[in-house]
Amino acid sequence: MKILAAGGAGFLGRHLCRKLYEAVPDLELTVLDLPGKKVPEETEFLPCDLTEIADSKDLLRDRFFDVAIQMVGVIKANSSLEYHRLNVETTGNLLENLDPPPGRLILLSSSAVYGAPTPDWWPVNEKCPFDPVSGYGKSSVERETLALELCRRRNVYLAVVRPFNMIGPGQDPVMMVPAFAKKMASMEKMGYPTVMEVGDLDSRRDFIDVRDVADLIAGIVTSDVKERIVYFNAATGTTYPGRWILERLKEKFRLPESFSVKESSFGKGGSVVRDLPGDSSSAKRLLGWNVSIPLEQSLGDVSEDWRRRILLNSDP
Repeated sequence: MKILAAGGAGFLGRHLCRKLYEAVPDLELTVLDLPGKKVPEETEFLPCDLTEIADSKDLLRDRFFDVAIQMVGVIKANSSLEYHRLNVETTGNLLENLDPPPGRLILLSSSAVYGAPTPDWWPVNEKCPFDPVSGYGKSSVERETLALELCRRRNVYLAVVRPFNMIGPGQDPVMMVPAFAKKMASMEKMGYPTVMEVGDLDSRRDFIDVRDVADLIAGIVTSDVKERIVYFNAATGTTYPGRWILERLKEKFRLPESFSVKESSFGKGGSVVRDLPGDSSSAKRLLGWNVSIPLEQSLGDVSEDWRRRILLNSDP
């Protein structure tokens, strides 16, 4: 099976590539990512900036893939234009320039498309109406809409995966869990600073391990699901407040006795999304997928990952 993993050198992509080699017999894997990225030795690498339409045209012409997986994008950006360029235009350039088109596209989206639904939607399933409240969420809706339009036009099967809050080893400190772990690992090594500033600790999130999301995507690749368009949430169904996460992470580091937490006044209660549990029953029903990595294990693995990175001053 020939598979293209666009963004395969990123956080999710690295875990997914390992899972695909385990799950797919006779795999021919190609990773498309920015020049200079690291990929497994046995993997073909296509260095490409998907924001450059001409670049991707030249690379993707006359290449057929049974499955293309679109993971290129960002969670944090400086403007709506940047979100659109990195999350939406990259998706369009990939689908427009794959010639011939792939048999199936697996699109990485996000639970951010749901925004802050009322409790009568909890746990949130794939039929929940879109109501994004962030630039990232809005670009995720645009990304899905464009992918659906192009897949229909080019006769490509589409599977959309909407992870809730992904965590795990190898994640950059752009989200709460890796940001906390990085700060604590630095304190453990240096002994200072002893005060850690944080934002809102009361909002609750559904945290899912990146390796379980990789397992879900690999399950789609190897499945015999016949629907032309299918959607999958990736969630545990249980939410935890940031305060609980902070306390669990504190237990995993040797912090100075004078360690303290300062909650920023601007972050207190600032999140629009106060709670968002997810419903993954579609993935369980159609793929037999289940969450396998408990949150405590994820937090332990994240802690060890950041301890190693701070100690060695290295990238994942």
